[in-house]
Amino acid sequence: MTVGKHTFDEADWYTPVELVSAADGLNIESIWEHALDFKQKMGADYIMKRRQEQIQRSLWNYLGDALMKKLRH
Repeated sequence: MTVGKHTFDEADWYTPVELVSAADGLNIESIWEHALDFKQKMGADYIMKRRQEQIQRSLWNYLGDALMKKLRH
């Protein structure tokens, strides 16, 4: 997929899994570094495109729920 200046295959990204504890401060910095790495690798254009898709899905879900509620009553 090409978005803006970045070319990547979403399958190239894997979601790292780590034990985290905010109470103990365990791996908080590591999780933050993973988030920054994701942002850099995916690029701002990709992230904005995904955010717009999420907003659109959310809107359609809201409208569908509101319509179903009206139809039930």
